[in-house]
Formats: sequence, C-alpha cells, structure tokens
Amino acid sequence: MNGISKKIVECFEQVDFVCFGEGEEQVVPLLKFLCGSEMQSQIPAVSFRVSGGVNTNAAVPRVVELDRLPLPRFDLISLQDYQHVPVMGSRGCPLKCQFCDVAPSWGRRNTSRSPGHVVNQLKQLSESYGVRRVTFVDDLFTLNKRWVKEFCHSMRSEACDVSWRANSHVNFLSEELLETMVLAGCEGLFFGVESGSDKILSDIQKNFSAKKAQTIVSLAQNYVKVSVNLMWGFPSETITTMEQTLALRSEFERNSVETSLVMLAPLSLAPILRGSQIIFSEDVPNIFLQDYHELAVDYRREWKEMIVSHPGIFGAFYHFNNKYMDDLIDRVEADSLMGFILKSSENGEAWKRL
Repeated sequence: MNGISKKIVECFEQVDFVCFGEGEEQVVPLLKFLCGSEMQSQIPAVSFRVSGGVNTNAAVPRVVELDRLPLPRFDLISLQDYQHVPVMGSRGCPLKCQFCDVAPSWGRRNTSRSPGHVVNQLKQLSESYGVRRVTFVDDLFTLNKRWVKEFCHSMRSEACDVSWRANSHVNFLSEELLETMVLAGCEGLFFGVESGSDKILSDIQKNFSAKKAQTIVSLAQNYVKVSVNLMWGFPSETITTMEQTLALRSEFERNSVETSLVMLAPLSLAPILRGSQIIFSEDVPNIFLQDYHELAVDYRREWKEMIVSHPGIFGAFYHFNNKYMDDLIDRVEADSLMGFILKSSENGEAWKRL
C-alpha cells in the first residue's frame, strides 16, 4: 500500500498526504500534525509532500492485541438509523484468492479480538442503545473454528440477545459449526462463491469446486438466510465458463438464495493483475463506473483523463483484456444490484447493452 500512497501524492498536487495501514496508530499523531504541534516525520505509515518530492514514513507492525483498542463512541452515533450495526471481531485474511486485494493489504495475516471482548461490546450495544442486530464486517468470520465456538459459548452464557450475520467461506463451515452459531444468534451468512466454473475457481485459487459451493450453500440455507456473490470477466473467462456461472446463479435463485453478479474490477494489489492487461472503456457494466457516468459532462471528461493517465491508481474502473468481452457482456443477465445501477445511472446509453 505504501507504493500506491506515494504514487497518489506524486501524481496529484491537490493531495498533501495519504495514510496506509491501520488507522489507530496514525490518527493521534496525524491530528496533532494538523493542529500544528507535530512534524510529519513522526506520523507512521504516511506519504507526504515535501520540498522537492514525496517522503514515505515506515509502516508500523500490525496491531496484534486488538482488545487494547478503544471501542467506538456509540453515544455520538445515531444507531437507530442502522438496521444492522457493523462490528469487527477480526481483521485480515490469509487466503490466496487471486482477484482479491484484501489479503495482500493485511499482509495475509488475520488478527482477532478475544471472544469475550466482542460479546461485551454486543451487550453494551444491546443494553445501552437497544441494538438487536449487528453485521460482522470481518473478512472471514468463520476462519478460526475455535474462536467462533468460544464466541458462541460466551454469547449464550452471557444471555446476549443480539442477532448477527457474517462473512463465511465454503471451506470454513460445517453443520456442527452452523448449529453452534445459530444457537448463539446467527441469522445470516455471505459466501464469495465467485464463479460456476471449476476452471475459473482453480485459476483464482478458491480451492473448492462449484459443486462443493452448492452443497455448503444448501446446508447453510437449512439454518440461516444466505447470500452469495458471483463474478465474471476474469482474464481466462470464456463463453463456456460464463454460461456455467450464469447456470449456477440461476440454480441459486431457484432455491431462493440472494445472489449478486458483478463484473470483476482489477483492484491494485490483487495478484491477478500480474501479467494481465487491463483496459478502460465507458461501455462495460463495471459497477465502479456508475459514479463516473453520473458526473456532469465536463467533470466526466476530467475524470476520464485522470483514469486513463493513472491505471495503477484507478484500476477499479478498468476491466481485463478478454477477447470474448463483447459476447460476455451480451450474456450477462442483470441481477438486482446491476438492475439498480442501470436504472439509477443518469447516463443510460452506456448500459443499454444489458
């Protein structure tokens, strides 16, 4: 991340500094600097403009003991405005999914709060603020089976009446764990299945088959509400693999699984970018382009120049160079998310191919 932060400051004179890494180690010295009482050289993990160039301060080690971090000031938040309050139990992911930049961003390391610390937060939310539902924003909540069991045991022993949902993984869920989670208030799980093609799943190192994904999703449905994500537009995507993904999507929807289907956007730290060519086009259904299309024409022209000039920074607006792209777009059936984008975009012309 430090390379990208430096590049942003170098490329855009309007930007004075960019932070990277975990914010808790930066926020106090950064605020002191902004108030004029501390030098930039004392702020960890930041790229900043100096006379004659850009400096980047060294990153600090990952925060391992997350329990030492203070809880948010919930009294300053209108929690009643949220159907599900976000809560973090752990950070980071050690997996090697090639399309994802989460694991590289966190150094492929997962750190977690103690189960009791998380339960105490949920009790505070419930007893002091009337919160009844939360969403765990952990990259992979079920990664550590022992941690999940301890958390669930603590939820029950403390009689914490809060329902929750979380992100799971096809390879990190069993019926035994599901039963334990449901008894502790779990009401929903999300799975990144990504493709209906075993070839694509192998290429991106998901380490499971489409059949196994169907089996685990079906199992989870016996206990909780399930949603899944599918993607298309991989460098090795073909008409056949696309049709396999659409078939899996149809199967999920027939079984009342909430399913999203999105075009893969090449995020800057994703391993899949290595050796792959990316292209910017205004005529593809990349969800990141929604904001671009809603800009006034003059601003859109300026944004396009920025995007085209700096693909390493704005890669999310690009797509992979795939010789089947036109045919792939023709085969995409707009799901609820894509349908919302198509209807809400002020520039519908670029989306009519769907």
